[in-house]
Order: sequence, then C-alpha cells, then structure tokens
Amino acid sequence: MKYLNVMALLGAFVFSTIGFGQDSLAVNSDEFVAQSANFKLERIWSDIVATQLSEADTLEYNADKLSELKLALLKLTPVNPFHRSYLRRTFEWNYDYMPEGRKKPIHPFGSTAQVVFEVTKQSVNSKGEAYTGLFEVGSIVQGLSRLSLAMPPSEDFKFTPGMGLKLLVDGHKSVDLVVMWSLDGQDSNNFFEHSFNQHLDTPSASNPLAISFERAIKKLKKDHHIKDGDEFFTKLHLPLFDMAAVKNNGEQILAQNIRAPQVIEFRPSDEAKNYQEGLASDQNLRALLAQSTRLKAGTKLYDVYVKETKNSEAQFIGTLSLASGFIASSVGDEKLMMVHSFRVILDND
Repeated sequence: MKYLNVMALLGAFVFSTIGFGQDSLAVNSDEFVAQSANFKLERIWSDIVATQLSEADTLEYNADKLSELKLALLKLTPVNPFHRSYLRRTFEWNYDYMPEGRKKPIHPFGSTAQVVFEVTKQSVNSKGEAYTGLFEVGSIVQGLSRLSLAMPPSEDFKFTPGMGLKLLVDGHKSVDLVVMWSLDGQDSNNFFEHSFNQHLDTPSASNPLAISFERAIKKLKKDHHIKDGDEFFTKLHLPLFDMAAVKNNGEQILAQNIRAPQVIEFRPSDEAKNYQEGLASDQNLRALLAQSTRLKAGTKLYDVYVKETKNSEAQFIGTLSLASGFIASSVGDEKLMMVHSFRVILDND
C-alpha cells in the first residue's frame, strides 16, 4: 500500500495568532494541535462567542462583501479566490483557522454550533470488515458544525446549502468534512430539506464552483501522483480516509489497516426539518438559525449513514447532535477553516 498524506505539506507554517479566547496559544500551531479535543473546542468556541455578530449584522449580509464576492466569480486570476492556485490551500492546509490574509470566498456567511458525533452501530464493507477510526462503534467526538449557503440567494445564485463539520481529536489535527446536497442549489429555502453527503451528482456545465474546483483538483492530482481516474478523489467526491485513520483519543490506525466507506450521508431529523416553524421564512439563514426554538443543545440534527460505494445500500451508524445553539460570528466567517480532505490510499500497480 502507498500512503499519501498531502494534507501535512504546510504543517511547518504558523499564521493565526488571534487571542480572543481564554488562552494565547496560537490556534495555527503544532502546539495547539497537540492539545486535547476539549481544550481545542473550548478555545475555538470562546473565540466564536467573543466575536458574535450583533442582531442587526445577523439579519443583514454585508453588502460590500457580497458585491466583492460576486465580482470574483467573473474573473479567474491567480489572486482571485476561485483560481486553482488559491483553492489548493483549501486542501493542503493543516490547521483550524485560515492562513493570515485569506478570505472565505465560498460559503462566506454562516452560523456555527458545537456538536457531538456519536457512532452507535458498527458499519462494514462487503467483505465484512469494520470501518475504522472515527467510524468505529463507540466513537463520541466533539466538534463544530458551520451551516451556510454557497452564496446568498439572488437572481444569479440559487439557495445552495452546505455544512462544514470539524471533528476535534486528542493530540491530532482535526478531521474536517464538507457536505452538501447539490452544487446547483434547490428551489426551497429550507436548509434541512435534503440529505447532505460528500459524493455529489454532476452539476450544470456552467457552474463556476465546479469549474474552479475541477481545475484545482486536476493540478493536485498531477503534483501528488494521484491517478486522474481514481474515483476516491474527484471534483464531486472528497475521500473519507482522514476520518478512518484516527480514533477520537488520537490513536492512529496503521495505513494497511485503514478501512473507509466511500460515502457519508447526513439525513436531517424531523426537528431540523421543521426548524422554521413559527418564524418568518423570508429572513436570511443566519437569522432563522438564531431564532429557531428547535435548534438547541440536545437536539438531534442528523442521522448519519455510510455507503461502501455511491450505489451501495446505506448503513446507519449514528447521529450528529447539537451541544449548543447556532452563533453567527466574525471568527466563524473569517477565520474558521474547513479543510477539504484528499488523503488517499492507493494500491501499488
């Protein structure tokens, strides 16, 4: 087996030193990564709470920022946030906050909550082998969920929901997931109408998001000797090997023993589907999340399933539940990084 861990390429660089929270230890440092999951969660959450947006800022998107992002879609240059050289850092970064000076061009306005990922049923592949790491039954993992739209809906952009999930592990870098229903969006403005996964259907040919990521991924595959036809890593499919490679106590799985499903699916609970109940549905997403009486600590957000392949039967493994309400904050929008995993294991020819 050949083990490729290209996520660690930039591990020696330390950028973020903001200190809103209870500790001055730089989040973007190897020293921070080495801390316990609970320590890291408390530090990041304290930063989020300390920079919570006002009610007025939660109700309205920043018009200047929105205009700047819309213009960025029209001009793909090396300094543009949708250019492949800029997008590469989305895959190759190794810490919980974005590099200094980086913008969040996609999903720019979101809300973040503490969550607990709990695996209550073991899942297996077609050989009867159990999936490893955080997929193992008994795993209880603290983390952060950031809900957002690719862009605020308008004449140019449909309602396109997505979730960034940061699972915090003792003494180990976070395991991040980025899941959606579709890159093309949906007609409804109910964030929880559809299930999310990281193995998406083919979007429209003109979708700028898909075009940009395809260019970045082709370059990454070339540079890191990943076969272009490898189905584990494409513009529509991010692999789950990071999630299968470590336990929540930080214990790492030997490369030859890592077993990961191809798809993880988050199916919204009834509480989540009805989160708009009693609220004016014409408000923006962040206002609805903040006002919802259904989305509070203890609420089950999703039932979680895995599939060996996209067309395999789904296996229930557990739940993702809230450990707090949702908060819109400048740290969540401008600092919190959801790394797009492309760690893969390939058979030698």
